[in-house]
Amino acid sequence: MCGPIRSTLCVHEYLNHTAKAAKMIEHTAHQIERHILNEIKIIDTFNNHANYTSHSIQSPLPSSHYHDRFSGLSNINKVCFLLSFLC
Repeated sequence: MCGPIRSTLCVHEYLNHTAKAAKMIEHTAHQIERHILNEIKIIDTFNNHANYTSHSIQSPLPSSHYHDRFSGLSNINKVCFLLSFLC
């Protein structure tokens, strides 16, 4: 591309092309980073909402302690156990 006289100018030209390419790569990397950070914020918001909803659903449910006690009772005792909650 360049002759022996222009070899210094060619090096300068190649360095300019390399610098322009590096700036384009840096710009693209920043765009990708911003996109990833935006996606992380969306995922965090979704996770927070899912956790809040999950806790609000689970809080009124009885604990496993009652289930364990209930499964160990006979059918007659199960009726008495259930009636104790209604009174």
